[in-house]
Amino acid sequence: MFSFALGLTALVGAAGQGTASRVVPPPPSPEWTAVGGADGARGFLDKRSVSLANGMVTYTGRILIDRPDDYGGAAEIVARNEINCTAHTYRILAYDMIGRDGSVITSRSTPDEPRAINTNSPNDDLFKQYCR
Repeated sequence: MFSFALGLTALVGAAGQGTASRVVPPPPSPEWTAVGGADGARGFLDKRSVSLANGMVTYTGRILIDRPDDYGGAAEIVARNEINCTAHTYRILAYDMIGRDGSVITSRSTPDEPRAINTNSPNDDLFKQYCR
């Protein structure tokens, strides 16, 4: 989904800067596929959510956090993401940080600035698969 070391830390650091209601609803009948992980977190992509239009790939991703206490109590992050095939960048469009009890810790619906896609990252794999 994104560079776990940078992305997860950035998301947790932004906690409290959004709203406390869910902005990325759970997808219907998701087909979660593992896409990597590090730093005590595992990433997944909902294959059914992937769409490609006008050189942009959008998809829903999910991060399960193994040690929620290390990340402000967040046990899961669900995010809507976008890859720009022409610019070779990605950005988080919106996300929800979910606590162990299923409550929303924080949400944000303001898109991030685009970031370069790291080589050999889950986003790079998606770029190679969908941006032809």
